[in-house]
Amino acid sequence: MGDYPTSFALNTIYDTKPLRPSPYWFFAMSENLGTDAASLAEGGELTAKKYASTFVGNSRDSLIIVFEPEKNQCLWILRPEDAAYRGLPEAIKQAAQVSNLSRIKDQHETYPALYRAIVPENPASWCFHYQRADLARQMGDWEQVVFFWNLAQQGGYAPGHGFEYIPFIQGYAHLGNWKQALALTKQSNRVSANMKTILCPVWEELNTIISQSAEWDSAFDEANKILGCQ
Repeated sequence: MGDYPTSFALNTIYDTKPLRPSPYWFFAMSENLGTDAASLAEGGELTAKKYASTFVGNSRDSLIIVFEPEKNQCLWILRPEDAAYRGLPEAIKQAAQVSNLSRIKDQHETYPALYRAIVPENPASWCFHYQRADLARQMGDWEQVVFFWNLAQQGGYAPGHGFEYIPFIQGYAHLGNWKQALALTKQSNRVSANMKTILCPVWEELNTIISQSAEWDSAFDEANKILGCQ
């Protein structure tokens, strides 16, 4: 629908009518952002006005999203770490550096009534499982991440893009299932191009936070070999 209809929808769903200026706004980077990605990453004020509605916010409170279902992708809420992925447009990679996932709260049971009425969940899809797992990753609930992978497998759902394997690779690694983490890494690298540019940093990050062991060292070395990490 475009920028300001989407902005009005967000504020209506979250029942922000008494609040002025509006607390949410949708900016399309190619259309109405009004600043370049580099300036966004540096941090600064974002403003918008349409009819009687106004918005004033800071770029560091942004959530950077990518949604291209025509490419068989789910909606991605990017993390700053995702800026390493070469498959993203350069402007999106720069903007991802300010994506502030702390703005997202796990309040599934207290969604506004209007949201529940017009956005029914569809568990019969891969994206349902991916997005619930992605939220669980944000909360550090690795058992829940793996739960949604298993649930998707039972339903016959699978990622259409290599990027969407990443939460599950991390989930299995955190739970010590190196074999499955490596298997998903291979699948991810095979499904989509340029995946080594994000998978190598993912494994490097895991190497800094997972307790060292002979089994982990072996898995880490094999992942580097599979991906050709430097």
